[in-house]
Amino acid sequence: MTNAADKRDVTHSRSIFQEVHSEGSQRQPQTSLAGVPDGDLLLAMARKDAQSHAAWEEFYRRHVEYLYFVCRGAFSTALGSHSVEDLVQDVLIRAYERARTFVLDQTLDADRQRRAVRAWLGKISANMVHDSFRDEPMVTFVDDEVLEAHSYETSTTYEEGEPVEPDRVRILNEAMQTLTEREQQVLRATAFWYQPGASQQRLPNRAMADLATDLKTSSANVRQIRVRSIAKVRNYFRRHFDEHLRRL
Repeated sequence: MTNAADKRDVTHSRSIFQEVHSEGSQRQPQTSLAGVPDGDLLLAMARKDAQSHAAWEEFYRRHVEYLYFVCRGAFSTALGSHSVEDLVQDVLIRAYERARTFVLDQTLDADRQRRAVRAWLGKISANMVHDSFRDEPMVTFVDDEVLEAHSYETSTTYEEGEPVEPDRVRILNEAMQTLTEREQQVLRATAFWYQPGASQQRLPNRAMADLATDLKTSSANVRQIRVRSIAKVRNYFRRHFDEHLRRL
């Protein structure tokens, strides 16, 4: 249950967000924190003292555009563009409220800290979207037979034992580019709900209905598009990755 202190903290963080958001990037922060690493900003935000507001302003300006871009690409089909804006607001507020939970690796330089913080923001975003659909009825979009047919070993290394992950990612990206925009949209929308190891893959009925509406097709056809798209990606990946391994 939320206690009185938590409620005051939430109210305060929302008021800070509204102030910063309405003022926009034209206003200069009271103290210059532009060069402060993200980890230190989060530490300042976690203290909830006189410096927290300024740290929050800089944190917001530093990450809001990136977060909106990522969330729009990942969740616009499921949420709609207006709701993506609401999600970004809620994620940044949640980051302020839970700044103390971010575990900072002190060995990271400023650039790697920023990557770690943005990965953390991405996890918050995904969790909040999942939570928003928690009570929704679910529909199956891939069964275990399809998953087995389209699985591929993900721990391959060549005989010298050195990792080939960058090459795997490159070839996978190339495979995705062979798909139509429609096929890519289906894969990206359904991949968010993928549960490794589950015999049946499900997503909220509302998310499936919104995706079908956006594509002007039926839910059944969305499933077929996904099956065909996985087959295309799998076949491209296997062919080109095996060729790559033979050249090593």
